[in-house]
Formats: sequence, structure tokens, C-alpha cells
Amino acid sequence: MGGFDKVKACLPQNAGLQCYDLFYTKATAVNAEVFRVATADEAVDTAQKIIKELGVKKAASVPLSLVNGEKLVKVDGVSIKLGQPPRKVIEEAELGITEFELAVAETGSLAQDATDVYKRLISSLPPYHLAFVKTEHIVATFADALDVLYKVNGNQMPGYVAYISGPSRTADIERVLAIGVHGPERVFIICIG
Repeated sequence: MGGFDKVKACLPQNAGLQCYDLFYTKATAVNAEVFRVATADEAVDTAQKIIKELGVKKAASVPLSLVNGEKLVKVDGVSIKLGQPPRKVIEEAELGITEFELAVAETGSLAQDATDVYKRLISSLPPYHLAFVKTEHIVATFADALDVLYKVNGNQMPGYVAYISGPSRTADIERVLAIGVHGPERVFIICIG
């Protein structure tokens, strides 16, 4: 059973579309840009529009299973490295493209087992982050997400769990809110299904 199939088998009864509206509200409240599409092909089309709008020339991606990565990379004038590119490629990328196992409605967050360092680097180093998640994998609460990750990982917590709630922000410099200081300044979430 693949990673996303394992997640599906561990989801609580109240997961999915019924959690989408709250997720959308909470995620956009923290400046994430959220899109909902019906199919993987529509997700690729939406991603390509975002890439063109941003004027991105270099992007780095984790291995993709929710969308056709080969179709995604067909954006004129853009170099997208799929898979596990060298760290230098990630550092030079303007856009990081990832997939998340879960989204959390109550916080508007994305959640994943990020034990693989590439998942963390690709979602946090480039100035823009584009994430794919299945709509049916939106859970109601933070506790639900922890429970799913625990079960998927053989009844133990993964070595590193990442939660992303919108663009990076800090107010530790004279209490003035700054966006994109310690990570992406814009986060795009495409919910599929």
C-alpha cells in the first residue's frame, strides 16, 4: 500500500470535503492562497498558471505522486527539477513544489512526515512554496493529524513532523510583522478532489 493509500486507511470519519470550508477560511486567514480542483490534471493546470504568474525560472520538487510531474514541468522557460535535486539546486530555486499527506482544518495548516530532509528544504528554502494535498485528507483537528501520522508510521511518531501554516512570518524585530523572513513569502495550496 502506497503512502497516500496508508493515510486514507487511517483517516477519521469526519475527514474530507466536510472540513474543506473551515480549512480554506483558516488557511487564507494566515495568507495562504488556496485553490480547490476536481482532478490531478486541473491541479497541474492551476500550478502552471501560478508558475507563469510568479515569473519563476527555477523550481525544485519532491517526487510527485498526486500529479503528473512530467506534465507539470512543461512550462515554457522554467527549469523544474523533479525528485531529490542537489541542495544547491534547491537553494537556487525560486519555487519549491511539495505534496502533503494531510491538511488540518482548525489551524489551516498542512501536515506531513518530513523525516526526509528534502521535503523540509524544498518547502522552506525557496521564496515561493506550492503544495498539493488531497481534499479527502483534510482532517478536523491537530489531534486527528497526529493520530493519522502515528498510525501510518506503524504506531509511532515519525522522526520529524512538519506543519506549515501560510507564509513564514515573524514580529521579533521591534514587533513589526514581516512576511517571508525565515521561509517562503507566498504559499499556494492546491486541494485535489
